[in-house]
Amino acid sequence: MSIYLFKDDDEFIINLKTYYENNSFDLKDVNITPMSSADPWNKNKKGLQVAWNKGLKSEQSSIRKKEYWNNWRKNNPNYKEKWLTNNYIKKGYDSEWRKNSMTKTNKLLHECPHCKKKANIGNLKRWHMDKCKDAL
Repeated sequence: MSIYLFKDDDEFIINLKTYYENNSFDLKDVNITPMSSADPWNKNKKGLQVAWNKGLKSEQSSIRKKEYWNNWRKNNPNYKEKWLTNNYIKKGYDSEWRKNSMTKTNKLLHECPHCKKKANIGNLKRWHMDKCKDAL
């Protein structure tokens, strides 16, 4: 594993090494390099390149995520129920009423006062009325 630093700071490097030692990392595998002397991973390569980390997974983070979500599911056993109930029915909206009211609103055609084109209210507000090319 390589760690690239933006500046050569001895105190930061010492703190970084102690962090890795305290968290049971083998420092033989860790390469700490200041950015000024580090070459990019794709130097002298041309054309389409595959990223150096493509397909690699951090095992510790994926294990932690699995543990977190397993614990969350245990603590929230009824989490799927909220997806099964329709919020519109809870709030008193009937789906037929909603469907009919929306289609009526969208089917009504209004006329732009500037260019005399007919369109539904959404398109008129977006492209016509005060923003119409003929009004400018």
